[in-house]
Amino acid sequence: NVLAYADSIRNGLDIPCTNGLYSPVDVDNIGQCAAVCLLEGPEKHHGKYYEMSGPDVFSTDQMIQIMASAAGKSVKTPIVSATSLPVPSYLKQCLILGEEVLPRCVTPFNNDVGDLIGTDKWTTFVQWVESNKTAWA
Repeated sequence: NVLAYADSIRNGLDIPCTNGLYSPVDVDNIGQCAAVCLLEGPEKHHGKYYEMSGPDVFSTDQMIQIMASAAGKSVKTPIVSATSLPVPSYLKQCLILGEEVLPRCVTPFNNDVGDLIGTDKWTTFVQWVESNKTAWA
């Protein structure tokens, strides 16, 4: 969750990042997808698998810079290897996945969210940032 960076952005602190790529999805879009599936019923969605991703793909560095810029802040995001971070093993494994595997994925990861709710309702990361920037401004 990128909100974990809020205090560091607010205070202009350096935020070490890995090279992983991510496709952040707005939780409101996930709720909209769930509503569509429930309203349209099992006839259309039973047994289906939908991947929840956003319409954009960014590195952590890019996401933090977008967030900082929207708040009028400046932060440095030095790139570090996921294996060098002093975090719990489970988190390190997730970061390694993001760093090593996800960059080989196709951009965007998929269109399931846009197909379910309509691409005009699919929240971009920049839109989400503009709507939520008071959390770190």
